[in-house]
Amino acid sequence: MQSAAQAAAHCIADHSKFEALTRPSASGPEVTKAGLSCHTEAAKHEQKTKHWTWAFMNPETRQRLGKKHVINNFCTVCHVGYGWKDEKFDFAAQENVD
Repeated sequence: MQSAAQAAAHCIADHSKFEALTRPSASGPEVTKAGLSCHTEAAKHEQKTKHWTWAFMNPETRQRLGKKHVINNFCTVCHVGYGWKDEKFDFAAQENVD
């Protein structure tokens, strides 16, 4: 797996030159908003994936599975979805994509 520095070396854009990325950010959603200023469709794409929805319907048993439907949701505290703690989480808010 390559490091962020290695990935940046192969990027066709110098992200340090984008004004939206030079300002300090107080939260993850602020960083996401800055990224969305250029990558306008990235969150919409992620929000259509199983990784984002955390849901899967078993075709054989029709059982609904995924992080959203099990007791142990340890990973959801800090991964794929800033701030998801309960049913009030806004899955439509693009700034919640991390």
